[in-house]
Amino acid sequence: TLFQIVQALIVNTVFFRFFKRYSPFYFTAILVYFWGYYCYFNMEIQREVLAICVLLESYYFLQNKKFIIYYLLCVLAMFFHTSAVIMFFIPLVYFIKKDYYWVPLLIIILVVLSLKVFNVITIFLSIAIPDSKLTETIAAYLLLDSPNIIGQTIYILKVVPFILIMFVRNKYGYNEDSLMGRMLFFSVAIQSVTMYISVTQRFSNYIYPFGIIFVVNTVLYHYWDIKSHLLSKIIVNAAL
Repeated sequence: TLFQIVQALIVNTVFFRFFKRYSPFYFTAILVYFWGYYCYFNMEIQREVLAICVLLESYYFLQNKKFIIYYLLCVLAMFFHTSAVIMFFIPLVYFIKKDYYWVPLLIIILVVLSLKVFNVITIFLSIAIPDSKLTETIAAYLLLDSPNIIGQTIYILKVVPFILIMFVRNKYGYNEDSLMGRMLFFSVAIQSVTMYISVTQRFSNYIYPFGIIFVVNTVLYHYWDIKSHLLSKIIVNAAL
């Protein structure tokens, strides 16, 4: 249809321009995108991907701390898909100075403690909704909707490569694309929450393009340096 043709032109133009703008290895970035996300982004989430395109275009303003323009674009993205609400929280990464590998590990621990051990959702619902039966119904639904142990493991494994790459970057002092690395903290948080509330999985779609740039640039910028260190070579190979 005409909509699909126009949408494909917009999405592919924005994504390819984003890769070319932020990676000198943009053909590799495009290859990774085609291999991992192209069909999903262009065929499964046709409205949401337009909101993701707005985020990719707004990254320039986020990077240069032009927050008024960035937030106006966040509002625009919300007209395409309500999941774009995640964009309003992304500037919080500026409170963290570097893509420290221990931050995502801490996030995973805090999420597991909050949702599994202390079950803060039930506590919050019991405070917000006095009706105990409604609280029990919502809590039961969330429990029913949560993935099994295999699904939970898969969600966590999705972010392990990012954590491994961050460890190598920290160890050997690689600093480029630090903002994109810090944005991946959101992906870690989202995937951790998704272990118990599967509906939050969609928010990760906004972060994946930045993950592609982050991994491709780190590995190819420092290919020979990584190759010369046995530990980093093993870790990067494991991540890939």
